[in-house]
Amino acid sequence: MTDEMIEDWPHDYLVIATDEGDPYCLDLSRGDTAVFTAPHGTGNWHFSMAYDNLILFLESVLIPPGLEEMLPEESSVAYYELTITGEGKDKLKTLLLLKKLLSYDYSQARKALEQPPLVIYRGVEAGALKLEAELQAIRADFQKRKISLAEFIE
Repeated sequence: MTDEMIEDWPHDYLVIATDEGDPYCLDLSRGDTAVFTAPHGTGNWHFSMAYDNLILFLESVLIPPGLEEMLPEESSVAYYELTITGEGKDKLKTLLLLKKLLSYDYSQARKALEQPPLVIYRGVEAGALKLEAELQAIRADFQKRKISLAEFIE
């Protein structure tokens, strides 16, 4: 709360919310409103995409605590999680994709790729399909899994 730069953070991140100290940020260098988060208290900041866009983030915070279990199991919207499971056929292309998606520098991307699985997307089907095509094009090792609305909101 001192308006000081945090050295371990990407310079273009804008904090829009926190949850028990975990920041939720927009990456102002991107052309979208994907929301990133990182757990605090771990000694370093490893941000990952939490929401595909700001609208989904806002919808999730508008559900009062304790009512998540009352959400319908099935929704008209399909949600998916994409996970990198290995470096794939071209490690460099996979590293470059991680840098772009998660706003990592090269060393952060390399370290994350050494410890799969790595969740790179949780969101609506349209975003999953677009990213899946990109992962297939670079021949990355990944897994796509359909998730429930309740799991998506967790």
